[in-house]
Amino acid sequence: MALGATTGGVMRLVLRQGGAQLALGGALGLALGVGLSQLLRGLMFGVKPGDPVVMLGVVAVLGGTGIAACLVPALRASRVDPIGALRAE
Repeated sequence: MALGATTGGVMRLVLRQGGAQLALGGALGLALGVGLSQLLRGLMFGVKPGDPVVMLGVVAVLGGTGIAACLVPALRASRVDPIGALRAE
């Protein structure tokens, strides 16, 4: 936590950084998933390769889980006392 930073500002910073990584991972995973689904067509039962509902559902569930995982360090970072942290170093 920087001197003069607000709690909301620190939360936004941490969540924005985590969200950017999640977006990149989601886009790459979606592209690889569509590509690999064509190769694994014989192993899929009841799902068409590249089914948009399944692909977007997976991205939504993993994205929600990732954002929830980013909340823990964001809350911890927003509660740090900057003066106490500077004294400890």
